[in-house]
Amino acid sequence: MNKVPHVCFDLKDIEAVERLLRGIFGFPASGVATMPLDGGKGSVKTAFFHFNHGCIELACHDFPDSWRDSPLNTGEGFHHIGFETESLEDTLRELGAKGVRCLAPFPMVTPHGRIAFLDPAHTGGILMELREKKDK
Repeated sequence: MNKVPHVCFDLKDIEAVERLLRGIFGFPASGVATMPLDGGKGSVKTAFFHFNHGCIELACHDFPDSWRDSPLNTGEGFHHIGFETESLEDTLRELGAKGVRCLAPFPMVTPHGRIAFLDPAHTGGILMELREKKDK
């Protein structure tokens, strides 16, 4: 885990903020994409602004009832910092040996690759995402 590919901010109106950032700064944007959560009982919208060595992720969560008390439900503002790893299983095993666990239902496959969120109770209250490097 020697690369921080993104930081994420949770927003209520992702479309408006994505347009605002594109207009003000001219950042290249991925557009807004929606991913279902918990079999379609909820969803998350995401947009990415890619730079040479990382990106900013915008997110808008509509959590299913089963996720309402999850540490993923942070409200507006900073949401998480993302780290890249060569092998998600190896990294989770190494962290598990140190007492750091991932949140359920992770790891999972997303359009952005295989990811896992670490339980912030084990990371000083900071929500962290691990993403397996795609070009392995």
